[in-house]
Amino acid sequence: MVFLSLCSWMEDLSLLAIFYWIIAIPSSAVFLIQLVLSYKNPESKKTNADNNSALKDKDITFQPFNFRNIIGFFVALGWSGLACIDSGLSNGSTILVSFICGVAMMFAMATIIYFMGKLLKSISEELD
Repeated sequence: MVFLSLCSWMEDLSLLAIFYWIIAIPSSAVFLIQLVLSYKNPESKKTNADNNSALKDKDITFQPFNFRNIIGFFVALGWSGLACIDSGLSNGSTILVSFICGVAMMFAMATIIYFMGKLLKSISEELD
């Protein structure tokens, strides 16, 4: 019964809105799974000495194209596209704004991870 009401709800949407819903829901689910799993990191049980030596040897690079950042891109793309459609923007404007939001999210996440890595490396060097 719920599935039938979901199908009738989707009949009222435009093709672009359906596309953005298909992008937003699965990518948000994967993003939430990543968030939960990031707190259950198996490497967090190492001692400080192990972490310090591992961080000292690790080269910190700016990586905008990894799995976590790509999922962030799709989350921002999907939800910003739906917001643009809801606000009444044209299809071209919606696609452009949502793509810019996705790229901004991807690079913001990569920048945060990069600077957190540099911070951890400087802290580990201070502790030695």
